[in-house]
Amino acid sequence: VRLSGSCTAALFWDYPQQFAATTRGHGRISVRFDRYAPCRSQDAVVKEIGYSALADERNPAGSVFCSHGAGVFVAWDRVREWAHCGDEARLAQELLASGRRDGGDVHMQA
Repeated sequence: VRLSGSCTAALFWDYPQQFAATTRGHGRISVRFDRYAPCRSQDAVVKEIGYSALADERNPAGSVFCSHGAGVFVAWDRVREWAHCGDEARLAQELLASGRRDGGDVHMQA
C-alpha cells in the first residue's frame, strides 16, 4: 500500500515514530519538504511559545534602508515614512501578475 499526502511540520513532527510503532518496524516512510505555507493556528502557536515580534532581536520586525551609504534599521511602524516607493511598486507587481509583456501604460497620480 502506498499513501501520499501533505501536512504541517508541527502535526507531523513525531509521526515517523508513531508509524514505526504502528507497523511494528515493518513499514517504511519517506518524507520531504514541500513548501512554506501560512500557519493555520498562528495565534495559538505565538501564544504557546510566548513570541513577541517587537522583542525579537535576531529577526527584528522592521526594515533596513540605505542612508548616506550606510544601512539604517527602521522600525516596522515607521517604514512608510522612509519608503521611497509605494504605489509604484504595487502597480509594477500588478502589471507583472497580469502577464502583460509590453510594459503597459501605467499612470501615477499624486
